[in-house]
Amino acid sequence: MNLPKSDPKRLARLIAGLALISALVVQCIGAWTDSQTTDEGAHLAAGLSYWRTGDWRLNPEHPALVKLLAAAPLLFSSRLQPTADPALWANRDQWSIGRLLLYQQLTPPGETKIALFLARLPIILIWLGLGLVVWRWAAARTSEWGGMLATVLYAFDPTLLGHGHLVTTDVAVAAGMTATFWLATKLVNRPRWRMVIWLAVIFSLTQLTKFSALILWPLLFGLLAVVVVTAQTGWTWSWWRRTLFITMAISAITTWTVYGFEVQPANSDPRIAQLWSERDALASSPELTTMPPLIQSLTRATEPGSRLRAQLESFARVPIPAYSYWRGIFALTSHNFWGHAAYLFGEQSSQGWWYYFPVAIAAKTPLPVLGLGVVLLALAWPRRRQLWVPRHFLLIIPIIGYLVWSLTSRINIGLRHVLPVYPLFYIAAASLITWINGRWAHWALWLTVASLPIIVWAAWPNTIGYFNVLAGGTGGGHRILLDSNMDWNQDLWRLRDELQAAGNPPAMIALFGSVPVEVVLPRPNRIPTDNEVATAGLPRGLVVISKGILYSVDQPFHWLRKLSPSKTIGSSILMYDLR
Repeated sequence: MNLPKSDPKRLARLIAGLALISALVVQCIGAWTDSQTTDEGAHLAAGLSYWRTGDWRLNPEHPALVKLLAAAPLLFSSRLQPTADPALWANRDQWSIGRLLLYQQLTPPGETKIALFLARLPIILIWLGLGLVVWRWAAARTSEWGGMLATVLYAFDPTLLGHGHLVTTDVAVAAGMTATFWLATKLVNRPRWRMVIWLAVIFSLTQLTKFSALILWPLLFGLLAVVVVTAQTGWTWSWWRRTLFITMAISAITTWTVYGFEVQPANSDPRIAQLWSERDALASSPELTTMPPLIQSLTRATEPGSRLRAQLESFARVPIPAYSYWRGIFALTSHNFWGHAAYLFGEQSSQGWWYYFPVAIAAKTPLPVLGLGVVLLALAWPRRRQLWVPRHFLLIIPIIGYLVWSLTSRINIGLRHVLPVYPLFYIAAASLITWINGRWAHWALWLTVASLPIIVWAAWPNTIGYFNVLAGGTGGGHRILLDSNMDWNQDLWRLRDELQAAGNPPAMIALFGSVPVEVVLPRPNRIPTDNEVATAGLPRGLVVISKGILYSVDQPFHWLRKLSPSKTIGSSILMYDLR
């Protein structure tokens, strides 16, 4: 490929550095201007409760590390107490506790905004750290120009920009997985003890960001075993066993440490007693025959006095280090088994769709990036056998493996759940495009680099709700996806500013998410339902509704779909002036 010849390293580093700095500024602005998204209140309530009480009862479906980091800046405020309402605390009501913390204990709206901004700063630092890993790994694989390309792709990815400043676990697990495979690549090329330790530490921390990181155990050590079998480096079975043992030991120590050296038997957990009670009630209920076959089998196998039940009850008395971590894995497994209400192409399902994430990737990835991927696949296919070396498959197979694993998920609520594939793809794309010499690769490179900042500029501040042109853009993406792809509560402060500028007129409001509507308008009115409109006719006044509610299948506001909104707030809220 023809690359600039006048001091190329400095110019490439300058472009990469400017891309990261520009995106960092955008992240900070987003952290200040985006209202609290749905999950952030629960994450902050949980993280603050871990620090204040050492009790891990809230938000068990996610490991503790990211929540601890995000809540740390809020420890300076003694007013923020997650146990202020004993009833909410006893009921483990993380959503109500989050609202109490952010909208009652922090009374002026400015205090809530500052608290959220401070809590989001650790996530922005993780996003920045991931960007630096992308830069250095891509540059080491190819050249400074390859590092520049991967960095620009990463820095101006709308989904990463939209979620890289929120108190969630998605960017953190992407950072951990990317760093893990980067270190693994370095380790197999030059095995040494120091790198084994670094790999084990990063691996163990990644396990504490999100439970989807469990896929790293078979994926990483399976690929490291393939390296041994192919015998292409100095990596041996001896090094493989040492790395596995050390990683297991450090993961155990790190997990126990982060969970405050907790030791607890399962039978001391109120949820275990509740599960047995629910099992006994189900066993005597006619509903048992409507349950999935696995549930029916487990219910029959755990009859009082049965061998399996006795074994389970005996095991429940054994003290377990970091019990809350293992309970969280069980909670997420149960959630995935029963599924989660999700939306795709105007339909709703609790069991999800195997093709959900491929559709989400096609709809929410910028067209230049999708085009770049197609060009690279076409140009690399004739040379595919050359890719089967450790430095390539330790990068490419994790992308494929994670995507294939995502097809089994029944929690289909956002592209953010497959964020780990994006940084890895950008590094792979930079590697391929600098490896392949040709006019098509040359044009694909520069078209992508030039167009992505323009796309982000045009979409701003709607990076969470970004959809590419073929998917209908920000205004039409709701025909394909909702949930955290489009409407995640992020535009409430923009709506509040709009209403305040208009003098806070009376309005009928229905908003998606966990933020109290009173934060937006002190005395909101209710939107009439389809049946009420059919009886009394169209209401008179200002109507404000979230897309997540308007286009949800089970919400009774279909009459509004026939009208044209007078204004769109951000990407997620529609305003109808029927006065």
